[in-house]
Amino acid sequence: MYFEDSSSTWYAARSGDVVFSSIDLWKGCVSVVPPEFDRALVTKEFPIYEITDDRLDPVFLSSLLRSRYYQRAFRAITTGHSNRRRTQVGDFEDLEIAFPEERDAQAALIAGLVQARTGQREASELMSRAMVTFNDAIDGRGDEALPDVDAE
Repeated sequence: MYFEDSSSTWYAARSGDVVFSSIDLWKGCVSVVPPEFDRALVTKEFPIYEITDDRLDPVFLSSLLRSRYYQRAFRAITTGHSNRRRTQVGDFEDLEIAFPEERDAQAALIAGLVQARTGQREASELMSRAMVTFNDAIDGRGDEALPDVDAE
């Protein structure tokens, strides 16, 4: 019902596609769509690209596009003022993606990142479970999860 009344056009992103925020690309808002977000809907503000080169590992590409080198490139092609700076699709498409042709070499370059992300996810899950246990001990309401908040 929400989408029927929307004035926006919606596009389905597929697992393995590259999606970026045309407003926030310069801040690192670019990713390869993970399987759990297959068929996620986005507006035209989030261009979608299919990876067509089988030599390119999507996990490597996701890391590469967040690298310091590409973040500098994205800042250079972004126009506008303050928080509404945009990257035009044509400028993004003009960028060349350089990568090792061997997937093994790509995997070796990102091994530390992949390990760190796995550790981060595991720590986040452990923290969530510990918070539910703590909440249950405090209020006795069972395993009801609280809204996600940043706790520092």
